Amino acid sequence: MRTTYWCLDVDGVLNAWDLSGKKDPPGMVFEHTEIEDTPIHYRRAVIDFVNEMAARPDVIIVWTTDWTEKANSLLAPTIGLTGPWDVNPGQQPGESDWPSRAEWWKLRRVKRWLATGQKVVWTDDDILPRHKPKDPDALVIVPTPSRGLSDAHLRKIREFIDLP
Repeated sequence: MRTTYWCLDVDGVLNAWDLSGKKDPPGMVFEHTEIEDTPIHYRRAVIDFVNEMAARPDVIIVWTTDWTEKANSLLAPTIGLTGPWDVNPGQQPGESDWPSRAEWWKLRRVKRWLATGQKVVWTDDDILPRHKPKDPDALVIVPTPSRGLSDAHLRKIREFIDLP
């Protein structure tokens, strides 16, 4: 059984952006809350799926988000994620916080795991086409930020993790 690292972003992935005061997108039901004045719009089905994957012995979820440790201390308990999970340390000196730059810190983390022969699921709404690794051990999902992860995305993630 191979380990899959799931690099999980928050905003635009778990937290759908720009839903404040708007109706939920057709076919999607969101729960709404707030953390430190930040609106949080999430789908229970997505949270349940992430928790299910996190309980598997072959999956390691790693927060890959600017929320850093607040993903464990504030977000997870508020929306019902089991955590705590590893936290990528965020932007380091010499790395860019901007996805338009080749040295984007999130991309560097993904490349490190792939270089060790690990499988990687990378879910982030800021991934540019040139960031997508051309590697069969990588699944890259770029959700629409106002919707976050969809049911189709969840099916793809499960199928990929279940591959040997």
